[in-house]
Amino acid sequence: MELVSTRAAERKPFPKHWGPPPRIQTQDYRPLPGGYGYGSSTLKAWIQGKLDRDARQSGSKPVPGQKPFPKHWGDPPAFQTRDYRPLPGGYGNGSSTLAKWIQENLDRDLAKAKLKAVYKTDFTKLKTGEVPDEFMVLNGDFQIREENGNRFLELPGAPLDLFGTLFGPAESENIAVVARSFSTNNKRRYPAFAVGLNGVGGYRAQVTAGKRKLELFRADDVVGSIPFHWKPGTWTWLRLEVRKVSDNLWTVRAKAWPDGGMEPAGWMLTYEEKEKPFVGRPSVWGIPYAGTPIRFDNLAVYPATE
Repeated sequence: MELVSTRAAERKPFPKHWGPPPRIQTQDYRPLPGGYGYGSSTLKAWIQGKLDRDARQSGSKPVPGQKPFPKHWGDPPAFQTRDYRPLPGGYGNGSSTLAKWIQENLDRDLAKAKLKAVYKTDFTKLKTGEVPDEFMVLNGDFQIREENGNRFLELPGAPLDLFGTLFGPAESENIAVVARSFSTNNKRRYPAFAVGLNGVGGYRAQVTAGKRKLELFRADDVVGSIPFHWKPGTWTWLRLEVRKVSDNLWTVRAKAWPDGGMEPAGWMLTYEEKEKPFVGRPSVWGIPYAGTPIRFDNLAVYPATE
């Protein structure tokens, strides 16, 4: 009895929310999961049950006493390993799967924080019915509008054509544009909206809702596409970048995701360009196929990521 008591005293403490371990246990002696040393099969089963429950809880909501994850991270992994270890960022303890997911999100947030915007819009300082002085409207009746205290750039639902406006600095490479867009459908008619780089004849990342696709354009040619589900009446983020890889190679990359959701870690579309891109300004574009307005907000320009 003294030997068992000494070893129990040396064992690392169990989390408080587990409660006390079983009082009546078998008399065998075996390795315990979670780095808790050695003990009975009864204790092993009890520890493993607690670890499994904590892993399941961490898949949807934090363990009691654990600080919540940022909303923009999205949901933690649904399937996780059964080990139990300290988590980075002060998030308590959990599985290796959860630890990796947390660290990836922390690294991504840090990388974004280091990137300073080259250009950002602030529509709150502009009067409705106007367009920022630095914008170059190519075509379309773009105007600042307001709804529920939020101001945005709006393209009307008619006439039907491809309309766009340029903004920000003129660059040829190592640049990224980000914006979010909002529109609605009209029965079976759906809008298309995009962000662009390198001027009028450059590149566009376009959500073509009628096709249920995210498309990558080089001038007027589609050079890549991927299925994308757009939800009417919600904001959608778009990101497009052009990055120089070598003297004779550039990559054009695009992604899209719903507002309030987690930005995809990887790029959804990538195109390899072997001709030096034109010098040109970023842009936003809209095609009001549905006959309803298309809105743009949070326009920003950043250095391209590595």
